[in-house]
Amino acid sequence: MQYTGWDTRSLARPKKLPYAGGMTLQLRRALALFFICLFVLVAPAALAYGRGYRFNFSTGKIQQTGVILLHGLPKNVFVSTDSQPYRGTTLPKTYRSVDPGTHTLHVQATGYTPQEYSVHVQPGTTSYLMNVQLLRNAPFTTLRTALPSTAQFAPPGNAVAWVAEQRVVMVTPDTRVVSKEIPKLQTLAWVDQALEVFGEKSVYLGQVNHAGVFTPNAKRNLPDTKKLTALAQSAGLTYTFGQRVDALGGWFVTNGEGGWFVHDNGLSEIVTRWSAPPVAARIIGNSVLAIIRPDSITLRNLVTNHSQSFALKGIRKVADNPGEGSLDLLVTDGDLRSWVRAEFF
Repeated sequence: MQYTGWDTRSLARPKKLPYAGGMTLQLRRALALFFICLFVLVAPAALAYGRGYRFNFSTGKIQQTGVILLHGLPKNVFVSTDSQPYRGTTLPKTYRSVDPGTHTLHVQATGYTPQEYSVHVQPGTTSYLMNVQLLRNAPFTTLRTALPSTAQFAPPGNAVAWVAEQRVVMVTPDTRVVSKEIPKLQTLAWVDQALEVFGEKSVYLGQVNHAGVFTPNAKRNLPDTKKLTALAQSAGLTYTFGQRVDALGGWFVTNGEGGWFVHDNGLSEIVTRWSAPPVAARIIGNSVLAIIRPDSITLRNLVTNHSQSFALKGIRKVADNPGEGSLDLLVTDGDLRSWVRAEFF
């Protein structure tokens, strides 16, 4: 047959093919609507979850939870919350999604006395438990024995010195140094890390180095107590001992009646009272009051009010604490004098 033009049959609308795996417009619209609805439902829930809202199964309601921040010593502890099993953790530790209300935390560590703490949690807030301080079961270690009656502690508690046959004898937990002979030497006293040596007509201020040489040094390194004196006078207090506590922003002072804390802003508050003055009282670890008596040491956490006592007979003198939770003690047992370090935490 002779060709006469285009075959118009090829221009006809094609028949609809059967479904071969592609999405129709209606299906795509349905899926888009589904995901929009899912986002509308999930986004507020995710936002609420991020802000601490949880479903409380005991009350059957959705409520906002809180946070507990746990901080203290020692660093490696085991913690039980509301009688749940103990879990090992490292301080500081943050507990999130905590139900509002009062919770009990039991904290323990190997070689330390367990402690129980109570903390109240408010919805949407962080409750701070910053003064966890477990105390050692056996805190006392003898560093030196056979110290003479004239032995004097260095203020930081890291050395003891005395006069023997016109020489200065200085000992630390690990070393013993004897100075060369100092003419007319009578007695000595510590001024910070240096020694004041008192002779018949002269006073020397210097240091005994590990070669046994006494080096004169006229520069004193005395703590600035002028501000404390002014603060105590404004508060109407007289004191026989003052200790700077930077973490609390003030001074701990004692006298024959008790101990007070004098803040840098001039306000003062009573910390403790006693009927008979102790050997000494110190703040250790920033918030623990140590009351040292001749036969015992009582520690009281000024924040949690937990107290614990340790028996040790013959305490005669206390040096400034050499560490965050330590005290150095001069202890007598008959004619024997010893240097004992008490490490509480």
